[in-house]
Amino acid sequence: MMINGPGGVGKSALALRWLDAVLNQFPDGALYAVLTETTGRPVAAEDVLGAFLRALGVPADIVPTTLSERVGLFRSVTAGRSIAVLLDDAFSAGQVRVLLPSSGSSVVVVTSRSPLVGLLAEGASVVTIGRLDSAAAIELVEHHVGAARLAAERAAGEQLVDRCEGLPIALAVASALIASRPRRSVADFVAALDNERRRLDMLSLDEDLSVRATFDLSYRILPSSAVGAYHVVGINPGVLLSGELVAAVCGSARASEAIDALLDAGVLDEIGPGRYRCHQLVRTHARAVVGQEVSSEDRNSMEQTVSEWHLFVAQAASAIVMPARPALTHEFGRSYDLPVEVVDHDGALAWLERHRLDLAAVMRSAVTQGRYEIAYKLAYAIQPLLILHKHNSEAVEVNRLGLTAAVHMRDWHAETEMRKRLARVYVRLDEFTSAQQHIDELLAGARQRSDRRGLASGLKTLGGLHSRLGEHEQAVLAFDEAAQIIRALDLHRDLALALIDLGRALLALRDVPALIGHLDEAMAILRSLEQPDPYNTARASHVLAQAHLLRGETEAARQLLEEALAMLVSVDADHERATTHDLLAQVHDRLGDAEQARSHRDRAAQLMRPSS
Repeated sequence: MMINGPGGVGKSALALRWLDAVLNQFPDGALYAVLTETTGRPVAAEDVLGAFLRALGVPADIVPTTLSERVGLFRSVTAGRSIAVLLDDAFSAGQVRVLLPSSGSSVVVVTSRSPLVGLLAEGASVVTIGRLDSAAAIELVEHHVGAARLAAERAAGEQLVDRCEGLPIALAVASALIASRPRRSVADFVAALDNERRRLDMLSLDEDLSVRATFDLSYRILPSSAVGAYHVVGINPGVLLSGELVAAVCGSARASEAIDALLDAGVLDEIGPGRYRCHQLVRTHARAVVGQEVSSEDRNSMEQTVSEWHLFVAQAASAIVMPARPALTHEFGRSYDLPVEVVDHDGALAWLERHRLDLAAVMRSAVTQGRYEIAYKLAYAIQPLLILHKHNSEAVEVNRLGLTAAVHMRDWHAETEMRKRLARVYVRLDEFTSAQQHIDELLAGARQRSDRRGLASGLKTLGGLHSRLGEHEQAVLAFDEAAQIIRALDLHRDLALALIDLGRALLALRDVPALIGHLDEAMAILRSLEQPDPYNTARASHVLAQAHLLRGETEAARQLLEEALAMLVSVDADHERATTHDLLAQVHDRLGDAEQARSHRDRAAQLMRPSS
């Protein structure tokens, strides 16, 4: 039997407990050997056989010197005996084979950090163990620390489990340290763990109970083809990894082989086809390895490649999700491969959603490293996701980082874009003082530079603030001035968006004739674009539908809303879909269809419910 799993999950402890429990079932005793040195080198099989033969009563002076002779004698000595053999931390299937006793009444348990496929092919059974779930991890901590103490600091205990990521060796060390310091709170220990530079050292008692030593060994036994991929784990600011990213840094020839090796070693978890996640403790160790083993020049090159690859994919995904939106170009240092899912709207948006936290992490690193152009362009590229999925809190950080990068670049147009985005997020979050500050800086800067387009952006943003505050007359004035500037600049799509905003402000004032005129023009512009813009076309349909409702034209409103709903479904804009269902409920109330009205309200409530 094989017990397989990453370092630190308790394979050896489980196997030793089993050995202790079954020892009385094997009258001829037990044999135990560790098959991998702390340096990562395999223990020589002839040395293990020599120790086994002496343990079985063979005098030391007649133990053969060659491997083949020792194998033969071992099989002769074990014939007819009933023994239990534990081979701990096996390096390879070949190493194990020569250590198997010949007796059918014996049993062998092998622990290994990676699957020994050769033994599986020969009929060995396997038990794979992994990290503990939250409940089991809490139970382990409680066992060491005491139920009463943990109950008094339950939240801190849960944070401890989170920091240790369910890794039994980390939990055992942390729990032992906490138990040994009864006057120190669990919360204090957790706070100390947040210091990444100290984390691995804090989770180490000695060489036999050390998270660092465990990870060191896992790293040392990696095949040479996987070392570069492990460095990518340390370089990548995010927690997600893909074959395309590894190929970008290490070359495509052996990327798949390298990832398989990291999976086998428990460095990565596979979370989907071609998608992998790295645990924080492993990433901390990998960063330390990079700092020790990779030159500053090579590290800089790897960091540039990782940043560029994320920008390359984000820009491609953004262009697919919102093709009508103006795209920024970038001169990449080399060619990169896209993930397979970034081929259509759903796949591209799913990639952006799944990687949004990683993209923010890449932006933070890019700003820290002085890669301001990449940071700004990443902030620009991620906007379609932030617009469609309304990640407002994350949008604040993304736009702040983008603004910081733009200021360092001394690029006023980039600064305009980021101030506009940041102010609009603040408006949605009702942080009006912060929004006004950025609007004022945007308007002042645009006027100082005679930047008409920047001025229009500032006025549109100001109009949004007035609308949110219920100051609809001021909103109309700001939106109208912005639309006039944009019309003079002959920016067709921008004009359509400004007219939609103006129409919404007029709707609040119930100025239906003016509203319909502006929205008809906006719809005509959007339909004439070379690239479709379903999201903003749906927004225009919303405003028009509400105008028709004000005029009592219920059927016209229903048709517009049904068209808008189909477009919003196609772009996965749940917030606007919910609003559309609410409006359709009002329509069906007027039409006397209570069942349809209830169905739309239920769907709106489902869409607005926070996802788990």
